[in-house]
Amino acid sequence: MSSASIANASSAERIQIARQDSSATPVNARQLLAIAPTANIACLKKAERPVSLVGHTDPRGTDEYNLALSDRRSQSVKTYLERLGVPGERLRSLPRGALDAAGTDDASWQRDRRVDLEWQ
Repeated sequence: MSSASIANASSAERIQIARQDSSATPVNARQLLAIAPTANIACLKKAERPVSLVGHTDPRGTDEYNLALSDRRSQSVKTYLERLGVPGERLRSLPRGALDAAGTDDASWQRDRRVDLEWQ
């Protein structure tokens, strides 16, 4: 996971997600808090720029399944950030399914399963 700050407009952050998982589980919630400490959450709350929550999957599964799974993942992160007080109208869920998947084995497929936070 990148150590860059969400507040850095030139960077994208990644949340790694277990295979077939779409929820912000306690482990994923810890990842969210690791890249979104209090100062960054405050930035997200006050920033006028929208943030895309880009959901990804590994290439296994049908296109329809992967697109729906990536949408559930990005929606889960959106819900979590809204609970922390980030205005939902500035958070845009963008499912990509396996369109950007580059993995060829278990280790690289794990990197494909993520939600990227991208400033617009």
